[in-house]
Amino acid sequence: MEDKNKRLCLYCLKKAKLCLESARILKESEDYCSAANRSYYDVFHCIRSILALEGIGFSKHAGVMAYF
Repeated sequence: MEDKNKRLCLYCLKKAKLCLESARILKESEDYCSAANRSYYDVFHCIRSILALEGIGFSKHAGVMAYF
């Protein structure tokens, strides 16, 4: 695995973790719409981290979703 792929993977996982924490906080405050939004981004960044390990990257959400 290339170093840049590993760095991108770790970066995406860090973003995913932040989104998940935000989703939990928003859910606890009963802001379900925003919690769902942050949950979506959590999953999105997790998928990007997996793809990064393979050296695959997309600039748009649609590309990530279609490939996955």
